[in-house]
Amino acid sequence: AGSCVIQYNQAGNAGISAAPQVTETLTISKDSQSITFGSLSNRTLGSGTYSISASSSSSLTVAFTTATASICTVASTTITLVAAGTCTINANQAGDSNYLAATQVQQSFTVATAITITTPTTGLSGTFNTAYSLTVSASGGSGSKTFAATGSLPAGVTISSGGVISGTPSTAGDFDLTVTATDANNATATTSSFRISIAKGVSSISLSVGTYTYTGSGLGPDSATTSGSTGAVTYAYA
Repeated sequence: AGSCVIQYNQAGNAGISAAPQVTETLTISKDSQSITFGSLSNRTLGSGTYSISASSSSSLTVAFTTATASICTVASTTITLVAAGTCTINANQAGDSNYLAATQVQQSFTVATAITITTPTTGLSGTFNTAYSLTVSASGGSGSKTFAATGSLPAGVTISSGGVISGTPSTAGDFDLTVTATDANNATATTSSFRISIAKGVSSISLSVGTYTYTGSGLGPDSATTSGSTGAVTYAYA
């Protein structure tokens, strides 16, 4: 862009003198340009920094600024979340010697409060072959949360996507695990490690005692049944 001077000349010939020079000034205007800046995904506070991008029709670099510094900041192409609310980012291209400044484009997104999860401190004991249930809860974040466990759970016990650890333990022992909650923005929070202890069940023997008369022959045992166990009853004479 700028001014271009064109000079017109005719040198003449043997019979004609050279013509006076004529000049013409052309003004070349700067071209317009536009910015392409796509929508930004909602975020959850505490989920870390992330990068953004935009392009201009002139191929010149787009610069970013924040319109809501109390909610988010931007350095170069990196956004840092500061507080919950609405974050608005400005995209600008100032132009150069050939291009006019582009019209500013803005994009906004919602910043949800940080997601937190509570490490269970009660309800951590159960008994073999007895129904067990423990609920892990989370708050904040965006939308509903899904839960997953890392570590070990007793056989017969699982965790639901809603954070309920339940089932009928088929093994006794100590089981260490953590639980992670994930919100609609894929932000996560994880409990500290905690232990679920499953105690052995209590078994008992019931006898159906008969009356015996000595006959000189061996006598078999009385009928015996158990509760709390599926193992066989053994016996010995004392």
